[in-house]
Amino acid sequence: MLDIPEEQEKSKNNPSRAYVRDAKAMAATPADVMEYPTSYVFIVDMPGISHSEIKVHVEDENVLVVCGERKREKEKDEKEGVKYVRMERRVGKFMRKFC
Repeated sequence: MLDIPEEQEKSKNNPSRAYVRDAKAMAATPADVMEYPTSYVFIVDMPGISHSEIKVHVEDENVLVVCGERKREKEKDEKEGVKYVRMERRVGKFMRKFC
């Protein structure tokens, strides 16, 4: 999405690094939302993430937030001598907000 050069980052008109990071995380987390007569169902793609690594909470009384972080198992990989040839699955924080 947006990569801000460091010298421009301090300008008041540019988004902060945190904002850019959060925007990238939201864009990389696809979701489906279904509306039923009495409820909503949210289906969010998070392959390879344990349910204990996913945080769900409500902020401002009407915003559902789903977030977490996918980490690479560096210690295990280094111990076993693993070398990635290609890495396409995103590693890092993810977040989606629903109003």
